Amino acid sequence: MAIPLAVGGLLSESLFKFQTFAHATIQSGQATINLTLSYASIDSSSLPSWRRRYRKQIGRGWDVREDVFVFAHVPQASTTAAKECCIQYFQEDEGMAAILRKEDASRLGLESIYESKMISLMVHLSLDAVGFLAAITTKLPSAGISVNPVSAFYHNHLFVPVDKAEAAMKLLDEFSLE
Repeated sequence: MAIPLAVGGLLSESLFKFQTFAHATIQSGQATINLTLSYASIDSSSLPSWRRRYRKQIGRGWDVREDVFVFAHVPQASTTAAKECCIQYFQEDEGMAAILRKEDASRLGLESIYESKMISLMVHLSLDAVGFLAAITTKLPSAGISVNPVSAFYHNHLFVPVDKAEAAMKLLDEFSLE
């Protein structure tokens, strides 16, 4: 019996190529087990058709915020104030981390890094959709642009360095035409 790969509840056989690297038959008493070990790799030939499905939604389907955002560590004493002005926070083992406007981080005296622009992708996809964000976050680094993606309830958001924001938007436009 072959078990198809399912990711996020979606059958993804068309997005992956499977290659077998080992096969064994195990016999114990009257039971025989045939075991096949395979690995999956992304089948890039299926991506263009996938992109076509979303082309109308992606084409200039992004919005860039004017503010400069930073990633910050938030000390325990500042968590309430930071939660009031941040756009996202996450409780890590080391403490609270937040994404907020640079001016708010400065006002709160927070240690911050990665001055960035937030590009919101206006395509509304299910959180278990497979491949959309992966395709975009592969394109930007291949052009030398670091990207920190964040998925929220309605949209995906890309944080890119301030000085690379224009280039990132150009690549997003090119992506929508592919």
